[in-house]
Amino acid sequence: MGFTFWALIHYMVYRAFYFKHIKEKHRPDPKIFPFHEIMIETEAQKKVQLYDLNPDSDSSVVILAIHGWANTSEIFLPMAEHLSTMSHIFLLNARNHGKSDEERLMNILKFKADLQSAVNYVESIISGNKKLIVIGHSLGAAASILTAAEDQRVHGVVSISSFADLQQIMFQGFLQSKVPAWLINVVLKYIELRIGRSLDEISPINSISRFNRPVLLIHGNRDELVPFHDLDRIRQAAKRENVDTYIAEGHSHSSLLKDIKVAEAVRNFLNKYFIKS
Repeated sequence: MGFTFWALIHYMVYRAFYFKHIKEKHRPDPKIFPFHEIMIETEAQKKVQLYDLNPDSDSSVVILAIHGWANTSEIFLPMAEHLSTMSHIFLLNARNHGKSDEERLMNILKFKADLQSAVNYVESIISGNKKLIVIGHSLGAAASILTAAEDQRVHGVVSISSFADLQQIMFQGFLQSKVPAWLINVVLKYIELRIGRSLDEISPINSISRFNRPVLLIHGNRDELVPFHDLDRIRQAAKRENVDTYIAEGHSHSSLLKDIKVAEAVRNFLNKYFIKS
């Protein structure tokens, strides 16, 4: 295979993982959240933006939330308002989002690296016997599950609208763009070569089974981007009892984040596993 073919493969990968820097439309309201804004270091000497929404909280539960692809942390503000009385909340903007540094190409491992950097920071400033819960949406949910599988400091995960199989969802995305199946397989192998890990290994359907801490899986039954049945695929792959599910009736991929019932489901999960009565 010649130079032109591999240049095409590289271009396809670039198109798949590149997007313009996503700016915030709304910051936390200081009348609701007495927040601090911090820039923390992540890999490659880049910096990412982290909001400490309620820095004076003495809750035993600490939430660290990360958005999905081409979104920002502001999507969690409605939920955070309902959870701030029971938890200390941090909202992270991954690279290429909000005020975080530019990154030419983003993927699940870069989301995970930024989340891991935020875990390191949060762990360095919280004291006592506190429980760190990671909440992620979409790609951020998949990165949250992967982080929990590889970092025991994460005590639990709330996964919202996550796909189950990274390779499968990427295959379908390329297929919808009229790319031939044989060429998609070459592209996926090239991606694995570039990132240094198997797409199967880092998919939620596999990483969920590599840790045993509580998980809440939330999915809208009208999700237009990720198949609704991926919720059951991830739950069944976990093969344990402490994986709860919540179906957000009538909701799409992102609309569920504004629903108070979803915030209540998260609250109930936190009370069930992490808050002593």
